[in-house]
Amino acid sequence: MKKIGIITLNSGNNYGNRLQNYALQRALESIDCQPCTLVINDSPSSLRLFIRRAMSKLSNTSPRISRLKMIAAKEKNFKPFSEKMLKTTVVEDIDDIVDNYDYFITGSDQVWNPHFIRMDDTNFLSFAPKDKRISYAASFGVSEIPDDQKNFFRDNIRGINHISVREQDGVRLVKDLAGGGAKLVPDPTMLLNEKQWSDLLPAKSQSDKKYIFIYFLRGVDPDLEKKIKDFAADRDLEIYRVMGDYYDADHKTPDPLGFVAGIKHAEFVFTDSFHACVFSIIMKTPFKVYGRKDMKMSSRIETLLQNYHLEHAMSSGEDISFEEYDFSGVEEIRKRGAEVGFNFLKSSLK
Repeated sequence: MKKIGIITLNSGNNYGNRLQNYALQRALESIDCQPCTLVINDSPSSLRLFIRRAMSKLSNTSPRISRLKMIAAKEKNFKPFSEKMLKTTVVEDIDDIVDNYDYFITGSDQVWNPHFIRMDDTNFLSFAPKDKRISYAASFGVSEIPDDQKNFFRDNIRGINHISVREQDGVRLVKDLAGGGAKLVPDPTMLLNEKQWSDLLPAKSQSDKKYIFIYFLRGVDPDLEKKIKDFAADRDLEIYRVMGDYYDADHKTPDPLGFVAGIKHAEFVFTDSFHACVFSIIMKTPFKVYGRKDMKMSSRIETLLQNYHLEHAMSSGEDISFEEYDFSGVEEIRKRGAEVGFNFLKSSLK
């Protein structure tokens, strides 16, 4: 049985991050591998240190305080999930454990975001021999790499033996930066089917009222928020709103599986989150996705919706209209994508 070390963003407060980490672990277990997520203490590219740096710039401003309160609010539900569902080991010196693993996989999530990794090559697996380096559904999180980092990215991408990415922009960036090819594969969460996810979820109470599910990482424009609330009121639907990147006492903080359950049982989903879109598709829940403030729709969301022929779920501005959703072909598309993902993993792990 091959031993696999996973390098990813070890966030304790992001739903998509925890769920993709679990899904990759489970996918690897299903092909007779023994995966373990490596938590590298104080790596310059750790998401925890990125957040710490960003927070220090905010001083004692309201955003800083709100962010800190969000982290504290979510931790009590995220920590038990991580401890129960994820196999991890804390690593003090990565060089000491290279011989303990047959392969290392970086991904998924934004492990190659230049704003996160800060010219640190850990997420490119530079500590391991090239023949042990694999990326699965790695994401840059941006459409362009800053000029002063292009040589760094070129050299490190070329050092990876088997490369796969999560979105079309990633395929282009690998080609432009390193002159090589990258395989487009699905996010790990889509390697599991609806039943596999549903079997993990808590039972739904039959007395629960119908509701809409709202999850915006970066907040909602006030005009759009009013339209969404009116949408719910017109249909006599409750509102279940999950906390994003900033604290709000009125927002919910379920654990990651509660997040999935919230989407599964909702009548409609409103979001700016890639993984909220993923689970809306898996659970066949109608959804609308919006670009974040002052940002165009991300390539990873565009790639996802195009693949599932759900481009109408992308909202322009404050549109909240829902067309008829046809999810009848979703599972077949997911299965084809999962086959691509598993074939990549199997061929890379020979």
